[in-house]
Amino acid sequence: MKIIALDFDGVLCNSVEEMAVTSFNTAQKLFPHIIMPAVRSADYIKDFSTLRPVIKFGFEGVMLCLLIINNTEHCDILDNFTGLAQDLRKELGIQNEILEKKFSHERDNFITDETTQWLDLHTYYPGTISTLRELQKLDIPLFIITTKEKRFVCRLLQSQDLHVSENCIFGMDEGKKIDILQQLTAREKFQNGTFYFIEDRLKTLVEVSENKCLNSIKLFLANWGYNTENQRKTAENHSRISLISLSDFNQMRFISEKQH
Repeated sequence: MKIIALDFDGVLCNSVEEMAVTSFNTAQKLFPHIIMPAVRSADYIKDFSTLRPVIKFGFEGVMLCLLIINNTEHCDILDNFTGLAQDLRKELGIQNEILEKKFSHERDNFITDETTQWLDLHTYYPGTISTLRELQKLDIPLFIITTKEKRFVCRLLQSQDLHVSENCIFGMDEGKKIDILQQLTAREKFQNGTFYFIEDRLKTLVEVSENKCLNSIKLFLANWGYNTENQRKTAENHSRISLISLSDFNQMRFISEKQH
């Protein structure tokens, strides 16, 4: 039996523009004392897209937004986003929990007030939705494991007329990805199966590769997702991680070929 687990943002869906807009709107409301541009510029969206690989959770986009507005060097953000964001939060006197709550609230308002625009800001990597439908036809167990809230994932999948059971979608409130993978691999019906995990965040894959309980999982870094050239090179040289292209994913080669 083959079992497939996929990340959502950066593997199936490109949500970078929506995240950039929601982050900007959240920042404006949270920090009115900071001079924010009256109109989001095309350069801001471009910079946010370039720097998107540093973000693990959506609400971190608020800090990225402020760093971009403050003209922080891209190389500094790529090298030390966590430290820069932490310093900025301390300076502003705000905790991650508040950022997360405000960001989620802003996204909810966006969906309620401008549903069509919110949906239109999401695009899907070419062929991925069709590939998911094909996998479902093959009756291959399919799971989505994401740091996005489940309700947003469900809304987006519904917009594509793609039906994935909510029991097969694990969002940010349901634990770390590594823990969810352990829970899934421990299920009795999957004991003799082969797990495939496709993710666009190298650090997550490395953490999984270092967990002895997950030695049997085949790990893939999506080269079309939110990662950098250096991260892709690291994946190519990693003993447990394979680099996968969008073409290989859509043609489902990854479930018929051995990892290097």
